[in-house]
Amino acid sequence: MRQGLLPEQPDAPERTQGIPPRPRVVGATHGWRSAPAEPSMDSMKDTHAIDRLSHDQLWDQVIRREPGDFRYAVTTMGIYCRPGCPSPRPLRKNVRFFRSNPEAEAAGFRACKRCDPKGDRARLAQAVVQDACAFIDASDDIPSLDALAIRSGYSRFHFLRMFRDHTGLTPRSYAEGVRARRLHAALSGGARVADAVADAGYGSESRVYEKTGELLGMTPGAVRRGGGGEIIRTTFADCPVRSAARRRDRARRLLHRLCRAGRSAVGRSAAAVPARADRRG
Repeated sequence: MRQGLLPEQPDAPERTQGIPPRPRVVGATHGWRSAPAEPSMDSMKDTHAIDRLSHDQLWDQVIRREPGDFRYAVTTMGIYCRPGCPSPRPLRKNVRFFRSNPEAEAAGFRACKRCDPKGDRARLAQAVVQDACAFIDASDDIPSLDALAIRSGYSRFHFLRMFRDHTGLTPRSYAEGVRARRLHAALSGGARVADAVADAGYGSESRVYEKTGELLGMTPGAVRRGGGGEIIRTTFADCPVRSAARRRDRARRLLHRLCRAGRSAVGRSAAAVPARADRRG
């Protein structure tokens, strides 16, 4: 061994007095097994709810009637539903969960007619409402509710609820809007006020002047002049369809709270009965 050179020593971890040795960095190139990567938020979003959540969590979502991207089936009834189906809740032991409609149908279940998981009833109702709107648009006078219901093939109550759920308006309110658009279009085209009122379907000019603010926002003469010299103000209002949806959601939540409160009261009453019996004894 030449002078001035130290003998070779094996690699040893660096040690400093009072400081623990530094851990070695595990590298994939040396054949070491690396720690599993944490799942990203994007990959969790792409994963189906059936794979992300346990069956207890899925059942809790069904109990709370929350919307979801899965289906639950009731073995005793042979049907499958959306998680937010308004039907009475079955027993947990009779429930199975599926990812999609075809998967539930392949297992022998049929679609629920109440929550309509396939959307067949919703498409049919939409077609009925579109036909009623087209019929109102083409009519010179406002059709009656009975005539619209007979045309649709449904009862008056069912048709009215269907029309209101899809448009946020009653057929009468929709027809009033159609007449107002006709009147505005005729006046904007330069027609005389009397002719425009008659062509729009109003019986007399007085009926228009009584509601100029609601129908036109200004007098018929001002509309005919193109709104010259008028001050136009705008405002924002909530959509009728959104308002109706919010009212339904509030009513559903209120009903759910009342049901829970009722079950709790029944449980407390049942627990108090033995105590009262013991006091009597």
